[in-house]
Amino acid sequence: ADETYGGIAIITKYMSGLCSSSNCGGVAYRDAIPSSSYYRHFAFVFANNLANNARYMGEAISHELGHNLGLSHDGKDSSSYYYGHGSGETAWAPIMGAGYFKNLVQWSKGEYSNASNTQDDITLISAILGGRDDDHGDARGDATLLNDEEVVLEGIVETSGDQDVFEFFAEPDPVVFSVAPALFGPSVDLQVTLLDEAGQVLAESNPPDLLAAQIDFEIPAKGAYYLVVQGTGKGDPLADGYSEYGSIGSYSIQGSFSRASFAPEAAIAVSQQQINQFRFSAADSNDVDGSILQYQWNFGDGNIVTGEEVEHSYSNPGKYVVQLEVIDEDQLSATATRTIEVNAAPVAIAITDVLSGTGPLKVQFDASSSVDTDGIIVSYQWDFDGKSITGVFAQHTFKGLGTYPVSLTVTDDKGASTVSTLSIVVHESEQVPGNESDPGKGEDANRAPIVTFKADALTTTVPRIVSFNGAKSMDLDGQLVAFDWDFGDGQRGEGALIEHTFMAEGTYSVVLTVTDDKGAKGNATSTITIEDIKTCDAASIKAAKNKFRKSYQKSCRKRFQLKSAARVRTCSINWKKMYKRKYGSSDCGAS
Repeated sequence: ADETYGGIAIITKYMSGLCSSSNCGGVAYRDAIPSSSYYRHFAFVFANNLANNARYMGEAISHELGHNLGLSHDGKDSSSYYYGHGSGETAWAPIMGAGYFKNLVQWSKGEYSNASNTQDDITLISAILGGRDDDHGDARGDATLLNDEEVVLEGIVETSGDQDVFEFFAEPDPVVFSVAPALFGPSVDLQVTLLDEAGQVLAESNPPDLLAAQIDFEIPAKGAYYLVVQGTGKGDPLADGYSEYGSIGSYSIQGSFSRASFAPEAAIAVSQQQINQFRFSAADSNDVDGSILQYQWNFGDGNIVTGEEVEHSYSNPGKYVVQLEVIDEDQLSATATRTIEVNAAPVAIAITDVLSGTGPLKVQFDASSSVDTDGIIVSYQWDFDGKSITGVFAQHTFKGLGTYPVSLTVTDDKGASTVSTLSIVVHESEQVPGNESDPGKGEDANRAPIVTFKADALTTTVPRIVSFNGAKSMDLDGQLVAFDWDFGDGQRGEGALIEHTFMAEGTYSVVLTVTDDKGAKGNATSTITIEDIKTCDAASIKAAKNKFRKSYQKSCRKRFQLKSAARVRTCSINWKKMYKRKYGSSDCGAS
C-alpha cells in the first residue's frame, strides 16, 4: 500500500464480479490515485490465477498499482500486452506488459520495437508520489564510509543515472566486492567500478549476460579508494536489450578488504565572546577513515578540558598558545595549536577637585590618569546628573542637595571598556565637614569616609550633658562600621549618637573618627566651651530687677549676667507691663 495516498493491493482467490476474464491476474481502477473516492484506491490480485506464485503475484501488484497511478498497458503492435524479449538472466519485459516469464521486469517508456505505448512511467509516477531520498551519496565527497573489513550492506538505485559511492581505506592487499539485485523479481542491472583517490578507474564490472557484478582487484598502495554502484542497460532496446532507464531498484553488496588506518586531522576555530572569554571549536577536525572519539584542549594557562566545542575565560591578559589534541577510534592522534591574545582592559581613573560641598557645587573632572597597558584609549565618556560628556576633562555644577553618582567609561583601541564610579555630595551649609581623603583613582581606590557631626550646645555651663550626632557622616564607596569619639577631657565613646557630661569648665576639642568597611578613616573636630556659673544671692536678684525695670518699659524677656565680688550668675527676667506699677516675674538659675 502507498503510505501517502493509501493505494492497497488485495491478494485473493475470489474474483467473482471483479474481472470479465476467468484467467485474469488482477484488476484495478485507472487514475485512482490521487482520488477522493477511497473505494477506487483498491487493486485486486488473484492468486489462484497466478499459480499462487509469489514472484507472479509481485509482478501483478506492480502492474495493477500502475493502473491506479494512471499507467496504461504496454503492448506491441496490436497486442495489449508485451511479453518481453531476450533470454536468461537478462531477459526483459515491461511491468505494464506481461512480465511473468522474464527475469528482469522494469518500468518502461516504450523503447522496444513497435511499442504501442510510450508513456514515461517513472516520470508519471514521480509526479504523483515524488521520488525516494538518495540513500548514498553520488560523489566521492559525499561517499558512504566502509569502516568494517567485512562488508555487508544494501542500497537502492533511486533514479536513472543515480550512482551510489562508497569510500574505504585499504592496505595494499586484494579486495573483492560483489553487487547483486534482489533475488526474486529483480528490476536493476548493475555495474560496479573501483576508483582510486584521484577518481581514476582501476577496475570495472558489467557482465553482459548477468545482472550482478563483481570487482576482484589487488590494491597497489595504502590509501583511499571508492566503489561506485549504478544501474545500467544492455545492448539495443530495439532488439533484445534495454536501456538504463528502468534499471532502478534495490541491491546488496558483499566484500572484504584490508583496512588501513590514518591519523586524524586537528583544526581549531576561535570566536571571542567577551574581552577575556573565548569559544573554541574542533568541528573542522577530521578523521578520513573513521571518527574522532576524544577532543582535549590545553588553554595554555594550566586549564585542560575535553569536548568538541568549549568555552574558556582567562584571568589575566597576555598571549596564550592553545593546543587541541584529537584521538580517533584507532587511538591515533593529531594536534593543532593556535595563539590567542587576551586584551588588557584599560584602567579608568576618575579624579575630581572636590567630592563634596555646599550647593551650587562646581566640580572639575579629570580622566588623564587613565591608562591602557597594551594599546591606547580612544574614548572617554562621563555620565552624571542625567548628562553625558565625552573628553578627557569635564566640568559640571551640581545645584540641589543630594548624592550624585558619576561614572567614567574609557574604551581602548580593541573595544574593551572599563567603568570607574564615584559620588558627588551636595550638603547643607551648617554641617561640620571632616577631613576628606584624596578621591583616589576611580573605583580602584578606596575613599575615606566624609565625617560631620553636630552638638546640641557649643557653649554651656558645668555640669552639662551634651548630645552629639554623627549620623550624617557618609562613605561614598562602602559602609561605615565604627564611630569613635574623643571628648577632649580624657573620656571616649562609641556610636553615631552619643551623650557626654562635661564636669569642669574649659574649652574642649571634640574629635569624631569614623572607619569604613575597608579600614579607611576620616575625622571631624568641633570645640565645646564649658563655663562655671555660681548661684546669685537675693540682693543680686533684686538689683537686677530694678536695673531691668528702669531700662525696659515694654513687654519682653531679657537675659543678662550679674556679677558681684564673689559670684557670677545668669538671670532670666520675664518682663510684661500689666498695669500701673505692676511688673512681671523673674527666675534666676543656670541656663
